[in-house]
Amino acid sequence: MRIAIFTDTFLPEVNGVANTLGKWVEYLRARSIPVLVFAPQYGSLVNTEGGHVERFFSLPLIFYPECKLALPGRMRTERILHNFQPTLIHVATPAAIGLLGAGYAAKHGVPLVASYHTHFDQYLKHYKLAWMEQALWKYMQWFHRNCKRIYAPSESTKLKLEEKGMKHVGIWSRGIDAQQFRPAVSAEERASLLRNRGLDPELTYMLYVGRLAPEKNIEHLINSFASLPSRILDKSRLLIAGDGPLYGHSPSVPHNLSEEHIQWLGYLRGNELRDIYSMSDLFVFPSSTETFGNVILEAMASGLPVIAAGAGGVLDIITHEKTGILCPPEEPSSMVNSIIRLYDHPHLSKSLGEAGREYCLNRSWVPIFDQLLSSYNEVIAESNSMVNMSRSPQKKVK
Repeated sequence: MRIAIFTDTFLPEVNGVANTLGKWVEYLRARSIPVLVFAPQYGSLVNTEGGHVERFFSLPLIFYPECKLALPGRMRTERILHNFQPTLIHVATPAAIGLLGAGYAAKHGVPLVASYHTHFDQYLKHYKLAWMEQALWKYMQWFHRNCKRIYAPSESTKLKLEEKGMKHVGIWSRGIDAQQFRPAVSAEERASLLRNRGLDPELTYMLYVGRLAPEKNIEHLINSFASLPSRILDKSRLLIAGDGPLYGHSPSVPHNLSEEHIQWLGYLRGNELRDIYSMSDLFVFPSSTETFGNVILEAMASGLPVIAAGAGGVLDIITHEKTGILCPPEEPSSMVNSIIRLYDHPHLSKSLGEAGREYCLNRSWVPIFDQLLSSYNEVIAESNSMVNMSRSPQKKVK
């Protein structure tokens, strides 16, 4: 088995897709399975990746300047693939680099699979482009027409793709490292982490982690926080970790919020990200456009009670009233009431956090990747069988 992966997002970019693909490549390499990733160049990044990543010139997306759109050269790519001789091609994004991978697969008879990561159709309305939705889905159907498998991260996403006419859709779920993300060992550890950031351990900290863009409902998040009664708001702070066009501001910050109420933390990685979860008291996630929601698993593994919009892939993770609280999408008032409820009932908050942590202890990446590798093998075996059948001499029927 020799795997070529084509993607417009990969490490060191910080997002769920890049992290997932990075872990998948690490899994393959640990098992001595040759893998080659075709990905964008990020600034002056020096290629120290041991030859398993090919970087290409890229341009920032119009609405996602932090994200890059790779513009690979066909001749260079074909030369690299000719030398690598992949037995399976996996396309993770449907733009230029994905088209190049899919085109090579069709031309050379290499089995093709794809993974679906983003509900771009749901983003369109936030940028006044809803009129493009029908054309977008026609393109997506065309792009995936030759895929032997399309991997969706959640059951809700799988059903949506099938409703749109996609075939051979399977589940490639997500895992969590419950050793990396864990609750603070004690109140003293939490207090120490907060003091190290110049934060008051006596306050309550509500956390959001993710991209800061309109489709993530950041304005709903801030308005929900501002709508809390003063007895809670005066003793609480909102921590926002991530980057994007709304970093540092919202289209309309409520008048009752001062600068100290909201802490904009930017992108966090590694121990910094782990610690911000460990020092927080509650995770709030208003996005209704998720195909999965990796950050929710990170929060749950860290022992945080989670309040989230009940839509999309989030429904695969949270069991309402057991491992978290689900609110009707696009209803900030419901999120406000849920925050008040957990603030006033610490035993419920503690119970949800413990149940979420327990759930994550059974979400290791390894069995999830084992299943994906098994699917790869099935696709390759099916392809080889079809090739052998086509080469078999046809017996004449008398």
